[in-house]
Amino acid sequence: MGKTFGPTVCAGKNFGDTCCEANEARYFTEATSVKYLGCVLDNSVFGDDTAAKALKKITSRTKFLARKADLLDMATPKILAGALVLCHFYYSATVWYNSSLRSFKTKLQTAQDKLIRVVLKLYLKLVFCF
Repeated sequence: MGKTFGPTVCAGKNFGDTCCEANEARYFTEATSVKYLGCVLDNSVFGDDTAAKALKKITSRTKFLARKADLLDMATPKILAGALVLCHFYYSATVWYNSSLRSFKTKLQTAQDKLIRVVLKLYLKLVFCF
């Protein structure tokens, strides 16, 4: 089996510089973020990439629940929201909420309001758009 090399942050270089080894040659590439073992390390302190990914997952799963909500009884959307969406809200609140920009905080609050409308089936009375 051949050797595999993962991205490593090199000593003496900027955080955005990663070093890679391929065929015994060493070269450097500049990156704004590095994903290693599921953890994303980025240049900014705010975690904008992580926040955008979490908001995208929250929005897509809320849309899924909105499409299927008329087929479900009153308790099932609450259970599905807890299983599919709330884990991303908890992650967002603990990891990047305190250090994020105000725009991400308002987007997160808007996504949470839309999820509550779906769970309580209030969207049937309102025009529900994403």
